[in-house]
Amino acid sequence: MKPLAFCLLFLLAFIPLGAFWNPTDSLVLGGEILSYSVDFRDDGSVYLAALVDGGGTESVRFLRSVDHGLSWELIHSHALSVFSQAVKFATGNNYHDFHFLLFSDGGSGLYLLRFPGDFGSPPEEVQIYGGQVLENSIELTRGWGPDFSLGCVWLSGTGQDDTLFFALSEDYGENWELAYWRFGDIPDVIKLVDPHLSLALDGADNFYLAFSGAHFFPVEDSLEIFIRRSEGGIGGSWSTIRVTNNTVPDIYPQIAVGSDTVGSKIWVAFSHFEDGNYDLYTAYSDGGYFEIDLLSASQDMDEYPADMRSVEYVGQSYLNLVTIEEGDGQNRVEWSYCYGDQPTLWASPEYVAEGAISLSAPLWPALSFAPGSPEAGALVFYCDTEGIHVDAPWFPAVHEGGASDVRFPFLIENSEGTFRVTSFQTGYYRLHLYDAAGRAVGRWDFERELKVPFEKSGVFFYRIEGGSGKWTGKVLIVR
Repeated sequence: MKPLAFCLLFLLAFIPLGAFWNPTDSLVLGGEILSYSVDFRDDGSVYLAALVDGGGTESVRFLRSVDHGLSWELIHSHALSVFSQAVKFATGNNYHDFHFLLFSDGGSGLYLLRFPGDFGSPPEEVQIYGGQVLENSIELTRGWGPDFSLGCVWLSGTGQDDTLFFALSEDYGENWELAYWRFGDIPDVIKLVDPHLSLALDGADNFYLAFSGAHFFPVEDSLEIFIRRSEGGIGGSWSTIRVTNNTVPDIYPQIAVGSDTVGSKIWVAFSHFEDGNYDLYTAYSDGGYFEIDLLSASQDMDEYPADMRSVEYVGQSYLNLVTIEEGDGQNRVEWSYCYGDQPTLWASPEYVAEGAISLSAPLWPALSFAPGSPEAGALVFYCDTEGIHVDAPWFPAVHEGGASDVRFPFLIENSEGTFRVTSFQTGYYRLHLYDAAGRAVGRWDFERELKVPFEKSGVFFYRIEGGSGKWTGKVLIVR
């Protein structure tokens, strides 16, 4: 299902700190890439942490982009104290200036390294758990609440005694509160077959863990998508939600929750076996039953979701999804999106790349954002024999009812300190204007024409609502 593939990259020279890559390059890191993980900050910077085997020694290479993924700089390298097969990375924001790296050696536990924001001093190491850890099951995420929080999950044990562990830190990774759940304790789920887990936290630090589990024997015929959810934080009550209920396998779920809500918006993408192939489905719930829809199907390729994340940007919520089509020696990466106010209306997947792209568990394609870019920051990462690649998929500047081909009915002009918008359609409209970091700088209502003095200059992003739809895009304003 997931063929093992490794990115074998050998360089003749040492790669110094400060090395740059431009958009046409793969990110070559001087060794065999074992795992990588990505995250972003509120200021628009994007970070990538890659676990690299340089020939008997493992180190984590940290790269940063400050121009929405157009170029990358190697800013730090850190040797791990144990041999690991997978790492997960998260970063703070402007007010919580830390970077966090989660890893395990499989046998002696789960560890977190906390680096200062400038990587100027050695990291602090915290042991979260001291038992056996299935390395490819570890997940790390940030909470959406007003106070910075970290959540992680991992699988421990083998066979019928598999146990899921959850951990939450509300003091930047120094101390952790744990909870666990053993399969078989609840009749609906008797076994987790694949260690593929997907984790999200909402604004109240509630956990949402999506996984594929069996609810009767033989397990291969009863794989369904479940969510293990907490209410009241990690120490509150826990429940198990069945998303699907089919007689053929559902596997590889990805989950995201609304950042501005507590438990009322949940998205899941998963693969469903049908007519000899795995097709791609999405599910959405606003607190009740899940609405399930087919997103993509192929007669000769299996389709899987690889990563899904939500982001708040210019006053709108966006859901972004990276998908994989697995073929005969050629794998394809695609990208899709939906708007938070149209939570079940996903765009048709857009082509990103095709080739010998790795589908091993720690090297699956990944998704991040670069806030402040006109594409709502979507960045797609994937790995092949040349290295790690980064793509910024095209994002429609025109949006109405999910379509991207609606005529843009406005003329936007600026001259001599005046910003003018003229509508070619009758109706009442509201214009929102944002700076390059996504911060609101103005809001105006108008009917046919808007003409306002504007003293700032630079690239700005706009969102127009009303009449027959919504439109987003960018404009260069010159004083």
